[in-house]
This record gives sequence, C-alpha cells and structure tokens, in this order.
Amino acid sequence: MSPPRYYLDTSVLSFAFATELPERQEATQALFELVRRGAVEAYISDVVMREVSRAPATRRSEIERLVKDIRPAVLEVNELAAILARRYIAEGIFPRRHEGDALHVAIASVSSMDCLISWNYSHIVRPATRRRVHAVNLLLGYPGLEIASPEEVV
Repeated sequence: MSPPRYYLDTSVLSFAFATELPERQEATQALFELVRRGAVEAYISDVVMREVSRAPATRRSEIERLVKDIRPAVLEVNELAAILARRYIAEGIFPRRHEGDALHVAIASVSSMDCLISWNYSHIVRPATRRRVHAVNLLLGYPGLEIASPEEVV
C-alpha cells in the first residue's frame, strides 16, 4: 500500500518555526518526521512557493531549507485548478481576497490528494469549509478531499 499523499499549505511550513506556539510547532515537526520516514508523501505547489517568496528574509530562508530537507513534490496551478478555485469563490466558500486559499484547496482536489494539511483555521480548516468543498467537489466529479490540521494527522 502506498503512503497517503498530503498537500501542505504555506501555514504548515511556517509553523515549523513558530516557537511562540510550541504545541503547533511540535505537531508540525512530527508531521515532517513522518515525511522524512516516508510514511506520507508531501506535496506543495507553486502557490506555496510564491507565498514563501513574500515572507521576511529570515523566515523565507528557514522555509527554503526545510523544503530542501523534506523534498516535497511541487504541483503547478493548472487550468482545472484555476477553474475550481474560481468556483469555490463564486460559491462563497472563500472570499475573493483569499484566492490563494481557494487555489491550495483546488490544487489538492484536482491532484487527488488524500488530505490537505493546514493551520489556517480562518478559511480552510473549518467544518463549514470542509462540507462545502466536499459538496462542490462531488458536484463537479472530483473526489472528496480531507482537510485537516497537523494535529489531526500525526
């Protein structure tokens, strides 16, 4: 059996260095240990890398080193993901100003990820978002997508 495929959004990479929230940092580090051991396959996207490029220099450098260490596969935004993200926005699942969040979920959905992992409780890791994304995905023929925090999967 192949390991589960997890899409990691930018918040997960950032919380590896969140010393001000030790519980989240610990759960994030435990997730990365699973990746290192090959118990899960990690994926990010070019959207993640664009968001990382806008981080302050010190944090950006830390995250870039982490990405080199865990070596996730990098997925690109394709037309299907862009269309699905726009649908999420049109359905009111994500506000237009948070298009990046919609893109993370859409990329994970069209790429048939087993789970999208995020610390973003404002827009992604919420019961309403989970239900509504699932409904839109099923309506459009995409598989259901689990959405979880690192705490829920380690």
